[in-house]
Amino acid sequence: MRRFQMISACIACAVITAGCATQGKQGVRVTQRASEVSNCTNVGQLKVPRGEYGDVNEDVAYRQFRQETEGLGGNAALVDIGRQGAISGATAYRCP
Repeated sequence: MRRFQMISACIACAVITAGCATQGKQGVRVTQRASEVSNCTNVGQLKVPRGEYGDVNEDVAYRQFRQETEGLGGNAALVDIGRQGAISGATAYRCP
């Protein structure tokens, strides 16, 4: 019985700690629609990560955009799509 109580207490502590760590952190929203950031403040241009042959991996790019935007104090990133459907640029924004 004592062992069960100890395990239960450890699980409860882990859940409470995880909840506190994520509380208030909204993350960075990545969008391709300029209307979603029209009321936001531009905080900087983001670097588009390119592969060895100049290609862009969308998953890698979006992850990097989130990290860079957070580093600039922003909470939204607007991704520009070029003529061929590939990511051509991105801008970080701080939205209310």
